This record gives sequence, structure tokens and C-alpha cells, in this order.
Amino acid sequence: MFRELLGRVTEVARQRFRRELQILSERVDHRAVVTLYEWSDEAERPWYISELGNPFPTWWNRQRTKLHDEPEKLVESATSVLAELSSALSVCHANEIVHRDIKPTNLVMKRGVSPTWPILIDFGIAHDEQGPRLTPPDGAVGNERFSPDIMRRRVDAVTPWLDIFDLGQLLMWMLDLKPPKHHWRRPIHWKYAKYDERISEEAHRAIRSFTAACSNPITAPSDGAQAANLLDTLFPRQPPTRPAGLDPKRIIAAKRRGASTKLLVNAALPEELEAGAPLAERVYGDLKATLADVLDELSPHDSSTSTLADNPFEYRTVGATDLYWISVGPPACNIQLRLKCKVVPWSEPLPGYKWNRDAWQAHMPQDAICFGFALEGGVVQAGSTEYLVGRWITIRRDGALYIHPLSAGFGPYGDNDLGGSVEGPGTIASMTDIREFAISVFTDASYWEYVAAHDS
Repeated sequence: MFRELLGRVTEVARQRFRRELQILSERVDHRAVVTLYEWSDEAERPWYISELGNPFPTWWNRQRTKLHDEPEKLVESATSVLAELSSALSVCHANEIVHRDIKPTNLVMKRGVSPTWPILIDFGIAHDEQGPRLTPPDGAVGNERFSPDIMRRRVDAVTPWLDIFDLGQLLMWMLDLKPPKHHWRRPIHWKYAKYDERISEEAHRAIRSFTAACSNPITAPSDGAQAANLLDTLFPRQPPTRPAGLDPKRIIAAKRRGASTKLLVNAALPEELEAGAPLAERVYGDLKATLADVLDELSPHDSSTSTLADNPFEYRTVGATDLYWISVGPPACNIQLRLKCKVVPWSEPLPGYKWNRDAWQAHMPQDAICFGFALEGGVVQAGSTEYLVGRWITIRRDGALYIHPLSAGFGPYGDNDLGGSVEGPGTIASMTDIREFAISVFTDASYWEYVAAHDS
């Protein structure tokens, strides 16, 4: 494809074109970024010749028709497009380049290959942090449909979030059942997109998680690399493998040796909560499924297993509500594991909780969303809780989990929402780590010794 400056050429337009040439020929090398074959930046009218591709809107309309009766495959196709673009943006962002105008008409599909992949074109208004700023802060850039409103008014700092926002809008454009009419000139709020009812609940939650996170700079992946990680977390290409089963000998040995919080605080910024809640809800679902799986494996070997609480994730709830609560042992004295949620907004201190917020944030990953979970495990006798161990779980914006230790001997809930305190910065974790912690609670011989001594 041949491109050159046409019409009346201003000096700013010439600088923009030369910047685009430099970005594409020297700064960014990725298969999902358009390739230049020949170019010149010395002439009065700079020009370049790039690879050709098939228009993305046409290709996607064909995909929607082709996969009309296979909505799950359509979701897979859409997220594959975003994964490729996120990978390309990771290279751009690592080189301090922000595209600023990601939309269907600035994408083409690679020709002559199967399977094909998207290619990002038109870096005409790209921002290069290493060069002079060619657009004043109050100059409108981007596009009305896919770009955040702030780009139409004033942007003091050009950050990768501007591209990440576009990715969320692009996913909604691809999967929304009723795309806005051509005259609709506003980005879609993630809450109002409608998706095919035939897709699984898990896929629906994953779509909402990604689009909600991308909508807010506080909760969005910080760059293309994190966006790629988040997509991989929410839409894994390979089905997760089930960890090795619980060895019943561990619980039997432990039993034989021993006779074998508040859900949320009031948040000041609802948008931060709304944007982070879908991802937190998904993590809660995974946590609950992991704990339920442990309980299912224990049940054939111990008839005293039970689920004491199983509540839906509701981020607007204020109060000491347990989310998921499981128990093993006799009614009078048993071993329990509770899953709770805590909200620590980054954007604004909570009235009366600033000291608590600052203490927790000091140990949270800097790119953590405001939602976290706590697992509290120990012995309960006649309703009197004696929690002895715990883990604090924070969620990074790319969907990764961090696990932190909690101090032993949890204090009263009135003194600290979840009791205890975070110790250390935490380590990257998986559901397998959560599972192992849960198993360790139910196989602790000292707990069973306590149960044996106090059961009546």
C-alpha cells in the first residue's frame, strides 16, 4: 500500500508523518504491526509503501456470520485478536510509544496465511515519549467512538491506558449483540454491552472483567504486556489441569494423631469498585471452586464435612458478611476455613480508615486492584473462633494473584477489618498454592488435638 501526504501539507503534518516512519522502520518490530517495504522522509511529501491486508471490519463480519451458531468460538476468535494486538502494544509501550487511535478501520488481517492475524496500521497520531509532543494537551486526538472522552478534551499525560481503553471498546464492538448505530459517537459503558446468552457464564464474566478493568485507569492493565497477561488469565488457550488429588492418608494421619469479617467497607469511588468487581468476582469463583473441591475430596473420608456459608460476591454489601465458609469435624468443636473480601481503594482514603488503608497498601503490589481476599483457618468451639493461620490474597491488574502471610492470632474485627496484619510484600501465587494452604489447615495435627480435647 502506497501512502503519502496529500493536499496542503503543514509542518506539523510533515513531522507527524516522519515520526510514523521512524516508529515503523526503527522503533517497533512485531508481526502485528504494519511492515514498511520502501519509504522516504526527505522529500517535500514523505511517502512509504507498506504491506497490504484485508479490511478487519469485513473479515470480522464474516466471522460473526460463520460462527453465528458457535458463540464460544466467536469469543475465542475475538480474544485471539486482542491477544495479538496486546502483544504488539507491549512492544510499542516498552518503547514509550502510544498508538492513540485503535479502531476496526485501523486494523487489517494478514493476507496469504492461515490462520490469519490482525495488523495494526496508521501510527499517524502516535505519541512518542522520546520525541517532542506534536499535539497540545487540549488538542483532540483519537476517535469519538473508541477513545476515552478525556482524549477529546485535554490529556496532560499520554499513557498506555489510552490504548488499553481502546482494546476494551474493541472487544465490546466485536461481541456486542446490538452494536451502536453508525451515528453513535460515544464509547460504550461496559455495563451496557449485551452478549449472546448462549455463551457460558464463565465466558460472560471474563468479558465483563476485561472490559470493566480497561475502562478505568486505576484498574486497567498498565500496558500491553499486562493486557496480554490478563487476557491469558481470563481466556486461557489451554484448559487448566487439575492438581493431584488429596491423599486421604494425610487427613487420616492428622485425625489419628489428634483424634484426627467484614465484606466491604464504604468506598468513596464507585467507578473504581465497579471496574474492579468483575475481576474480583471471577477470582472469588475460582477460590470458592478450589475450596469446594478440597471439601469434596474430604467428604468420602469424613462425614462431618459441611458448607456453612456460600454467598454470592456482592461488592456493594457493607458489613461483616462471610463469602464462603467450610468446616470439618464434630459440631461442638471443629476446624473451619473462611473466605472473606476486603476493599482497599487506591484513589482516595476511606473516612476513618486511612491508617488501615495505608498499612495494607504498603504491602500490596503497586498494580493491585482494590479488591482482595482473606482466608482464615483454625478451630471453632461453640461459636468461639480461634483462628490461628491465614493468607491475604491480592489481585494484580493482569489477573495474577499475590499471596501474603497474616499474623497469627487474629484480633477483634472491630480493630482491623479482617483481623491480623499483612506481613511482607507477598509472592506470586496460583490456585494450587491456595489449595495447598486449605489442605494444610485441615491436616494440621495440633488442630485435631485441640478438637479431640474439647469435643463434648
